[in-house]
Amino acid sequence: QGRYPFRTGMQHYSTIKPASTAHLPLKQPTMAEVLRKAGYHTHHIGKWHLGMASFNYTPTSRGFESHAGYFQAQLDYYNRSLSVAASELQFTPNSTDSLTGYDWWHNKTYAKVPAGVYNVDLLKAEAHRVLSAYDESGASERDEPLFLFYAHQEGHIPLEDPPASYTERCDHFVDNPRRKTYCSMVAAMDESLNDLIEDLKRRNMWEDTLLIVTTDNGGDPDYGGASSSAGCNYPLRAGKARLFEGGVRGIGFVSGGRNVLPVERHGSVHSGLAHIVDWFPTILELANAHPPFDLDGHSLLSAVMRGASTNRTHIPLDINKKVDYPNAGSQMAILTDDGWKLILDHVHGTTLKYDGYYKCLVNEVLLAERSITGEYLFNVFHDPTEQHNLYRSYPHVVSRLRALAEQYERDYQNPQTNIIEPAGLPSMHDGVWAPFLDDNPFGGIIKV
Repeated sequence: QGRYPFRTGMQHYSTIKPASTAHLPLKQPTMAEVLRKAGYHTHHIGKWHLGMASFNYTPTSRGFESHAGYFQAQLDYYNRSLSVAASELQFTPNSTDSLTGYDWWHNKTYAKVPAGVYNVDLLKAEAHRVLSAYDESGASERDEPLFLFYAHQEGHIPLEDPPASYTERCDHFVDNPRRKTYCSMVAAMDESLNDLIEDLKRRNMWEDTLLIVTTDNGGDPDYGGASSSAGCNYPLRAGKARLFEGGVRGIGFVSGGRNVLPVERHGSVHSGLAHIVDWFPTILELANAHPPFDLDGHSLLSAVMRGASTNRTHIPLDINKKVDYPNAGSQMAILTDDGWKLILDHVHGTTLKYDGYYKCLVNEVLLAERSITGEYLFNVFHDPTEQHNLYRSYPHVVSRLRALAEQYERDYQNPQTNIIEPAGLPSMHDGVWAPFLDDNPFGGIIKV
């Protein structure tokens, strides 16, 4: 939606839980809704995780013509199930309540896939179906462009080996078993991206395509928690869910055909501040579409196409005054275009509360110097690994960054209620994590 999460109450510390009522606000249109009004065909593949308590919160009610994938944060790669622990509940479940449910959908229909089929194969098949239907419809010849949002699961927990054809690619250079599984999962994603590009080329669509590959957070390292993975951000500090550079500095690239991306821009590197909310206005500018409300994002189109500088002076990395269960407290971080970064970490609890430098190929953690008060100031241009806390040394910089953060007080929203609702448990819906605010949650069951 091109808005910072703290504007809409979507800055949950532990992300949206299964059977939660939290969702993208309906009063603000999504990118797909704006593009569809501009004449685009819009399709969503893979992970949604932006609200599912009602079908009104799901992709085909938020601007997408089709969706194949899942609504929750994660699921088993082979049987499409997700389990939650009883400790995550804020009520006492009945003995008949199941905390494990299925989660795979085609539009608003629960899609039963045989166990043993790897998810990446389902996603690849859907991408091929979308491109085939679009190509054969003649839409491109009628100047009806395509927007495809392809949200992969690969790389996310749970760590599960993909088929042998992928694991063999990592056998000769990765020894750590968890890192080898992680490598194999990324190899599967890499191949699916190659398949997508080759499919576009076979249909003579690649030269008119802009491809944006990006992430929403840093890697999730093997820090020993229940939700830890095997990502690596070394030598950056910490990782996913933390406000240090390992958690907020993401990777990405832009590619595309000659009719969209100038050849001289291929292989170039852009240095400057950019936030994930910037992709919304960037894509809308490319599409000559206009949002019906003010955005927090800044278009990166001139930076991508011509190498121009961005007009960002700072990024509010997070503002959360009410960290949700099972943790508590608050946190804030802001980064400026001269490299200064202020972190106020007042989170209490153990979930996703880790720190350190996690090496990639060996199971070794280097300790980080922690602030007892949770107050940090770094200059990440000079100290990208955040080893030298300058909070006490530069009070005037701290004051300047605090003042910047206070500018967002007026439109700040506390996180939306984010608990597992009893009415949404799988035992209430034939073993499925399904929308539960609707009178008739199921559009039927299909077998894939």
